Amino acid sequence: MNKWLSAILAAFSVLTAAAGENLLKNGKFETPQSKFPLYWLIRPNLAGDIEYFKNGGPGNLPYVKIKVDGDIARLQQNDLKLVPNEKYIISAWIRTANLVNKASGLRVGGRSFAANGPNALSGLPVNQPEWRKYSKLITVSHEEVPFYTFDITVEGPAGEIDVADVRLEPVTENARINSGSQDDNRIAKLVPLSLLHYIPAVEPHMEFFWVGKFPGDRNAADCEFTFSLSGKSVKVPYQDQRFRVDFGKAALPGRQKMTASILSRSGKELYRKVFDITVRDLPAPAPSAKKINNMVTELFSGKVQDSSVISFANPEYGWIYFSAPGKGDFSVTLDGKELFSSKSPRREMLRRMEPGKYQLRFSGNKTLLRIRMIPDVLVYCLWGPCSPGNGIYNWEFGKKYVVPGLTTLTNAALTREEYAELKSSGRILLIDTDFGADNNPDKMLLKLERDPKLKRQAMNDGCTLDEADVWFPPRHNAAVYSIENFRNLYKKHLVTYVCGPFTPSYSDLLSAAANASDSRGHAAAELYLCTQKNEELARRSIRQVARHWDIARGVAPELVSRTGIVLGAFGSYPKIMLQHHPEVNFKYHLDLQLNEIVNNPSFEGVRALGFYGCHAADEETFRWCFKLMRHYIFEGRRDMLSHRYGYRYLSGHVKNSDFEEGFKDWQVTGPARMENLPGYGRDYQFRYVAPTGRGDNFVLMHRTDKEFCTVSQKVTGLQKGKLYQLYFFAADYDLILNHDPKAVKLPFDAVLQDAEIIRHDCGTAIFYNGDKPKPNYHRIIFRAGAENMELKFSNEKAAPDSRMMLNYISLHPYFEAEELK
Repeated sequence: MNKWLSAILAAFSVLTAAAGENLLKNGKFETPQSKFPLYWLIRPNLAGDIEYFKNGGPGNLPYVKIKVDGDIARLQQNDLKLVPNEKYIISAWIRTANLVNKASGLRVGGRSFAANGPNALSGLPVNQPEWRKYSKLITVSHEEVPFYTFDITVEGPAGEIDVADVRLEPVTENARINSGSQDDNRIAKLVPLSLLHYIPAVEPHMEFFWVGKFPGDRNAADCEFTFSLSGKSVKVPYQDQRFRVDFGKAALPGRQKMTASILSRSGKELYRKVFDITVRDLPAPAPSAKKINNMVTELFSGKVQDSSVISFANPEYGWIYFSAPGKGDFSVTLDGKELFSSKSPRREMLRRMEPGKYQLRFSGNKTLLRIRMIPDVLVYCLWGPCSPGNGIYNWEFGKKYVVPGLTTLTNAALTREEYAELKSSGRILLIDTDFGADNNPDKMLLKLERDPKLKRQAMNDGCTLDEADVWFPPRHNAAVYSIENFRNLYKKHLVTYVCGPFTPSYSDLLSAAANASDSRGHAAAELYLCTQKNEELARRSIRQVARHWDIARGVAPELVSRTGIVLGAFGSYPKIMLQHHPEVNFKYHLDLQLNEIVNNPSFEGVRALGFYGCHAADEETFRWCFKLMRHYIFEGRRDMLSHRYGYRYLSGHVKNSDFEEGFKDWQVTGPARMENLPGYGRDYQFRYVAPTGRGDNFVLMHRTDKEFCTVSQKVTGLQKGKLYQLYFFAADYDLILNHDPKAVKLPFDAVLQDAEIIRHDCGTAIFYNGDKPKPNYHRIIFRAGAENMELKFSNEKAAPDSRMMLNYISLHPYFEAEELK
């Protein structure tokens, strides 16, 4: 353990919890400044509904309802400092309905996940219609590091729990002395919840929040703010909630230093911090500005002709998209320099622009001109690929299928000529840097300071910081420290990938990420949403994620414009699998997510959107991702692109495609039987955070000296002449049983009647299953020769006495290559 971590843990050891003190923040689920209870996290990637009610609990208290239909739902509060081998009491008011899984309940566990066991209040009644208080005395088990999570969990197949007034209280003296809440684990500081370099000159103000242990009496302290340009100060009473400070005439326009001090009423200085700030004019958008969807605002749209002068106001720093669809020659100048012309690719241009009022001059033939505010659209990354058959994700591929749908390319092996071509279209290039792997703040800061990617001569416009981890307090604190203190001498653009939630306790990270690069940075949350068994549940899981932005507004409403969403593009093997259900068209699943983001009011104001893992996605998915971005962002659409192509969430061509119902809908010959191997779907095919049992059923096909096996089904509902993709897993059963990690391509046949095979790829690579055996994945692209055809799997060519596993049979329409116009 390094010295800094030792010092932090030693500091935590002096935290004192008073007898009867609730270690959970906001255990009563109050919402004075938000739509959803702050400090509580809805775990993404899981199904279920979590609803909040302001009253109706015992004594009319607020409560939450957690409900599942099939999988698992979890509401949690993490980073609790607990003492191993000491006693605590879990308690809550609870009522239940159809709670069939006895593992559901309240749990305490290490790090970011709590399992059912002795430290759980579980075994609740199936139906408890009246509110009843439950409690349990637990002894906390030993963990490698003393940070724990409190979960309220409902496990499937069905059931719901209503919970109010949740408490975790230390009992023993040692527990009372040495325990701490989530907020106690933060380095104590005053956090600015505003953009430091975009303080409005009209009615200048900022919002603040204190994280960590307060160094004095919270009820007898004042905050004083002194400005270097005016020499004047503003003093307000300290407040324990998020609070706003109006600076008035003390904050003059311009860049300056602001000294924030917290003073006890006796005059003792409890805290001091000097901030670099800028007060500036922030114009309002014109009354004619039109919000097209959550992500896109049209600042101007109209016919222009030769010698036209167009004025528009940009209200915030960010990306502006200019386009002139139509025909005829033209050129547009901005500040006397040509911005774009009819010779520009797709007759468009992008610019990152400061807030202000601007004039464009147009010359040429009459045409339609559009000026739109759009979010930062990112992709990681243009290289690879990681999977056989995907082709090369190089600049040529990018120009055709990717770059027209983004603003920011992250990690790409570009030549100087290619980089210049990217820049000529107004787009930028970021390089990824390994950021979150150290618990020592000085080492992390030094790593940034010395990173050659952040030097003047580096061929990029900045870096993505991958990734800031809020699940482990020492690492979180080190990340915040290094971002805040990085000097960024060459004004590189920084985007911080954030692995974790928005809560008041983590507001320091959100503030640091947003205020990086002179308040032009982003905190981009990685949200890798898995498929659900039907479209309704999938849409519901996305709406659960939307709650996080309701929470973000409750934490720091002025910083929402510096938050972003990074979705997972790696639907299938060989990286990690988000497509848990082979019957789900992953293209539709991605479309569903973006459609919800651009339409759901909870996401309004989010100014960054992207995909991670495109290099590990198949080329069809990669192309589709940026067809979607072109549709929703550059075209500003609200309707689903999938409907244009006739895609459905469940394509329906193959029935019982993961053998969840045994051999139903399948015809079998030879010595084949159904088997189940616990963990096969999650651990060997890496179905990301899959619930127990998913993907564990398979057909075991035994090849004897005399017999081979076939497994077949009539595929239905195809369109003759259309392209489709078949995907399935096969594995050597004996390699799996013997934990033999060697990669072996198996002699396994898939025969499609009346189909023209365009391509058949087979691979074994996988990243995250370590030395586990590696199943084969097969990807077959074919042209359908009939509406219905037989699909048959056979192990006829296998060696005698071999045993092969078959499952995950996925068949969906194939998205053919289309250049982005």
